[in-house]
Amino acid sequence: MNLQELSAAINMLGALCGPRGKNFLAHVEVPAEVQAAFAQLQTVYGTDTRAANPAYAIK
Repeated sequence: MNLQELSAAINMLGALCGPRGKNFLAHVEVPAEVQAAFAQLQTVYGTDTRAANPAYAIK
C-alpha cells in the first residue's frame, strides 16, 4: 500500500466512522510499513508525543 492509497483509506474510514460512529471500529490492522515507519521515528524522537488539541475533541 503506497501513501496515496493509505491516505484514501483513512479518508474513507473518516467518512464512514465520524463522530457519530464513535467506538464503532472493533479492530484496525496497521500495515507493517506504518509500524516500521513508527519504529524508525521512535529512534529519533523516543516516546515524546504532543498533547491532543482540545479544539478537535468530540463534544
